[in-house]
Amino acid sequence: MKKIDIFISSLRGGGAERVCVTLANELSKKGYEVRLVTLNLKDSVYDKQLNKEVNLIDLNIDKARNSFLAMYKNIKKNKPQKILVFNHELAILLVMIRGISRLDFSIISRNINVLSVKRDKEKSLWHKYFVHYLIKMLYKKVNKVIAQSKGMKEDLIKHYGFNKKNVYVVNNPVSEEIEKFVEHVEKKENEVIFVGRLSKQKGINYLLESFRISLSQIPNMHLRIIGEGSLKNEVIEMINQLGLRNNVHLEGFSNNIGYYYSKAKVTILSSVYEGFPNVLVESITLGTPVVSFNTPTGPSEIIIDEINGYLAEYLNVEDLSRKLVKAYKKDWEKEKIVKSSLRYRKNTIVKEYIKILEAN
Repeated sequence: MKKIDIFISSLRGGGAERVCVTLANELSKKGYEVRLVTLNLKDSVYDKQLNKEVNLIDLNIDKARNSFLAMYKNIKKNKPQKILVFNHELAILLVMIRGISRLDFSIISRNINVLSVKRDKEKSLWHKYFVHYLIKMLYKKVNKVIAQSKGMKEDLIKHYGFNKKNVYVVNNPVSEEIEKFVEHVEKKENEVIFVGRLSKQKGINYLLESFRISLSQIPNMHLRIIGEGSLKNEVIEMINQLGLRNNVHLEGFSNNIGYYYSKAKVTILSSVYEGFPNVLVESITLGTPVVSFNTPTGPSEIIIDEINGYLAEYLNVEDLSRKLVKAYKKDWEKEKIVKSSLRYRKNTIVKEYIKILEAN
């Protein structure tokens, strides 16, 4: 039986975690023996969606920087052949462990963000300097890296010394939970949704300011924010300061995200940086148009102007507002929106992963 070990930091409610569980389940269905190793299961939501055939291992470690010994012991015990890793910090630790243990295993890293942009926006000195130094020195020593977008691939080659032959572009698959809603028709309501963590990366301040501007043209429009995060209290304060309490609603995390996509008129994304935003793909899969900043990578590879949404000038809240109003008022052709998402269907993406995993 073919074997694959998958390493990830957590199974909390994020896009990478959702993709991880989708891949683990599909690989197990296709005959792989899958071990999914997570640093911890604190606040986990996606572990409940794992197939029973997937062997879930909890290392019970709080942070990647403290996980070296636990990962080393796991690898010495289980002797993996191939490891698919969902975090560049964990990938670097695996490179170090492979060198120390002298065990022969392949490391395939799924890259999450555009690392050079992430580094520029980083506030933590630990990540901005020490982790970044290790990335520059060691990350290119993985066997292969899977970039979610063309822009991400170019960033890895230009800034981190990757051989272009070892970098593969594979977009994110739509999860099974989203695909179940494809035939589900909801009456569109007068609301816009934002799906994502309440974090600096997601540009919530830009989101709320652009929405405030948009209300001058569409006073009965509502914004529903689906997600949790460290900035929740700041977001609540911002909503109050902008006088948006009657039009902005915080929903928290939801396992029923397809319901929100299917009934919204528009999905909006205001991220400062992204790798490949799952939110946009999920929304167009269910026929809901999208509006997004033209962030350094990702959105421009997904959004087709007038077909499935609009791109706004990067970090320009006035333009984001204009595109939101335009999308909200437009009479969209749902069939065209859905058709633009077909290349992201689960079966197509999983086949690409298997091709990479099984190649020499």
